[in-house]
Amino acid sequence: MKKKLILSLLTLSLVLAACTGSKVIDISYNSHSSIVAYGVARLSDHLKTSGYTVNEHGKTNLLRKGIFVITPDDQLSNPQQIVLSDHIADITSEGYKIVMQGEIIYIIGKTEKGCLHGIMDLLEQLRATCDFTKLEERQVNPVLSFRAIKFNLPWAQYRPGPATDMHEETCRDLKFWGAFPE
Repeated sequence: MKKKLILSLLTLSLVLAACTGSKVIDISYNSHSSIVAYGVARLSDHLKTSGYTVNEHGKTNLLRKGIFVITPDDQLSNPQQIVLSDHIADITSEGYKIVMQGEIIYIIGKTEKGCLHGIMDLLEQLRATCDFTKLEERQVNPVLSFRAIKFNLPWAQYRPGPATDMHEETCRDLKFWGAFPE
């Protein structure tokens, strides 16, 4: 009787493990690019906290499903080269395109920075639910030719006062500046 109970429990646990299906996602990208690697690390961290197992491939491997981050400078397989050539023409310097084909999500950029912006867009779309079925294909090209953030630092004020003085400690904090990619 005990053997049947143990066997039943073991079978039930195996069935439950098979039915729950682990959520695994592969991300393929050029690991020689520190810019793209930064974005992939952020995306990977988010997916892991959402319960996914993430396999990062430091080169653009031929995967059957997953996320590919590709630029014209990458060594690509023939199917990836076809996808790139079909979509790269209308992307500008720091622009990107998110393309979905079956179980593959392509983030295509003309440059590494374009890919980073595409990864961050994908991350933003996944932030709330991590539901890949609700992702939107999109193409985004920068409106301006130069992207930058302007900070009014408190030690060279054009309008001195308590409003700028209160930010001095934050501006001296290296962790604050480390949160910004390039």
